[in-house]
Amino acid sequence: MKIIHTSDWHLGQSFINQSRKHEHASFLAWLIAQVQTQEVDAVIVAGDIFDTTTPPSYAREMYHQFVTQLHALNCTLVLLGGNHDSVAMLNESLPLLRALGTHMIPNSLATPAEQIVPLSNRQTGAIEAIVCAIPFLRPRDLVVAQSGEDDLSKQARFKAAITDHYANVYQAALNKRKSLGLNIPIIATGHLTAVGIQPSESERSIYVGTLENYPKEAFPPADYTALGHIHRPQVVSNSQHIYYSGSPIALSFDELGVDKRVMLVEFANTSDATHVNHEPKFTPHLRSITVPRFQPMQELEGKIEEIKAQLLTYPLANDAGTALPTWLLIKLTDANSIQNIANTIAEFAQDRHVVITKIMRIRSPQEQALRAQHHEVLTQLTPSDVFAKRLESETELSDIQKEQVNSTFNDIITKVTTGVPLDDITVYEEPLV
Repeated sequence: MKIIHTSDWHLGQSFINQSRKHEHASFLAWLIAQVQTQEVDAVIVAGDIFDTTTPPSYAREMYHQFVTQLHALNCTLVLLGGNHDSVAMLNESLPLLRALGTHMIPNSLATPAEQIVPLSNRQTGAIEAIVCAIPFLRPRDLVVAQSGEDDLSKQARFKAAITDHYANVYQAALNKRKSLGLNIPIIATGHLTAVGIQPSESERSIYVGTLENYPKEAFPPADYTALGHIHRPQVVSNSQHIYYSGSPIALSFDELGVDKRVMLVEFANTSDATHVNHEPKFTPHLRSITVPRFQPMQELEGKIEEIKAQLLTYPLANDAGTALPTWLLIKLTDANSIQNIANTIAEFAQDRHVVITKIMRIRSPQEQALRAQHHEVLTQLTPSDVFAKRLESETELSDIQKEQVNSTFNDIITKVTTGVPLDDITVYEEPLV
């Protein structure tokens, strides 16, 4: 039994006014090819099929075309709704999907048994795995709001409701396996934020109250857990059977340093199962398959003259042939002294085979320290704290001078708070520079 785990396609996304249509079409064609060459029995898409609740028509067309192509390959498709997906829109095509043998779980359904999907071997037709097909779970589907309830109570109730939902669906999977009389693996899914993950800039918040992380211990003891929502591929807290496949294309520039991938999950021989509490347990054989980068993207950072030199290394548009232009994020470290930055950079990039998607100013460490201060709660700081933080940004003062100035300031604060006249204070008068 071979399964491909993927997630977070975000079909229809517009990336800083750039269409991802070509990338998504290329990825879906590549994925179909992987199903063929790897002889995959099932594909699980763990949420966020679309980028918005009202995706463009071309994105829906891609989606339906992929479903029909996978059906022609006799490969089972399990689709889970994500926080970006519209439940109503996904429900529109349910009759068509059922006719094609595709399993769509748009939200938490009425009974746990409705979220159980058997997976069959594409060659023999024998059932060789069971999926607890759990999508993005919305609070309104699991808990009833209570007036006057604080955030901590909401968090605790929602987390408990998610855990109960997982437990109930997993128990339904155990019951299904028992009724089939088969020793076969159980796979769970999910679309949420787990404890210990590394997010990227592109994830949008799914927090409810103060619920931010779901502990790995609260997941059911499935043989493999296929997760979505986090766009960087990664294992959850060193658990070798709980994985985020990540998005197949970079959804923000900070994801460029990470290879995009899908997970190939294989259960080689169900007769090799061990038993825990009288239940069979299986070890999945995991292999990540790197997704090609279909759209060149890069970050350029430096002073304006350094950016100019880097831009001039790109080929001229007339010489690029069929290659796609590179999408660029420009990070300037000397933006303060430059007028009409966008026009200046556009002149440097003129006729080059690039698209300037965004220009950012990178602040110095001193500016970043001052900016960070604005995020602190003022009532939590003493006057001495505020003054010390301001003093840290003075680059022209020596450490001795800073210490003397700070001592004078603290002396003033002490005198003022104790009612001593300010005339009694010895003020530091040495020139500061």
